[in-house]
Amino acid sequence: MRTVLNFFLLLSGFLWLQNLSGQDTIQSENKYPEGIYAEYSLGRLAFKDQYISKEKYAGPIAQYRFGWAREHEKYIYRLRFSYGFSDEIKNNNARTSITQVMLNQGFLYPLKTAQLFHKDLHIFLGPSTDFIYFFNEPDIAVAGFDYSQSFAAMLSVGLNTDAVYPITQKFQIESFLSLSVLSFTFRAVDSDEDDASPAKLLTLFKGLNGIFDFGTRYFIVNNFSMRVGYEFQLLTISPWDPIIVASDHLVLGLTYRF
Repeated sequence: MRTVLNFFLLLSGFLWLQNLSGQDTIQSENKYPEGIYAEYSLGRLAFKDQYISKEKYAGPIAQYRFGWAREHEKYIYRLRFSYGFSDEIKNNNARTSITQVMLNQGFLYPLKTAQLFHKDLHIFLGPSTDFIYFFNEPDIAVAGFDYSQSFAAMLSVGLNTDAVYPITQKFQIESFLSLSVLSFTFRAVDSDEDDASPAKLLTLFKGLNGIFDFGTRYFIVNNFSMRVGYEFQLLTISPWDPIIVASDHLVLGLTYRF
């Protein structure tokens, strides 16, 4: 984490010096953070996976995120990918390894600009398609052909909403919310004890994939910005052996607009 933070600070300092030496700093009227971005987050994950155990496991997890957003005449297209892994998730002396992959893509349409404290509040809303894969591999000794692994995967249609609140020419507040509405869901099933299908179509009341993000952005130069934020992620699946996964993250990111 310290190495990543030092990289962000050094790069930001270099670009700030470039700015002082005469780099163009006039901001575009479009405040949506379009372009390509890379982010790193460090957080804490907790889950209950009753296919393996009814106990709660928790521990630190890191995620790497990459994405792209592009403004078109009437909408904004956004693509977001994240990968997370940790082998430090524990319950007392029991340990497990967690892999989490997420893909979100959607279209955002601007709503009527609102006023908040005499400043413009830009709100965007649109449909999304999402994919999430969660793999749980406990460090448990098993005999014969038995295995102790669990997975869940969801392919969903849902809604995205974004809010952008510019404070100054260089500083703005941003928020992002994504919720699945209807999901084609796959779940690990013990075929020796349960004849249920491993795939089902679920509404958000039985299978939910949700993300909430809140952060601030600073425009170092006109087409390069730095973001610091907080993100909460939630996955719940109640059919089969229920699973609930929740995590929160401190996020650092860089965006380049071309």
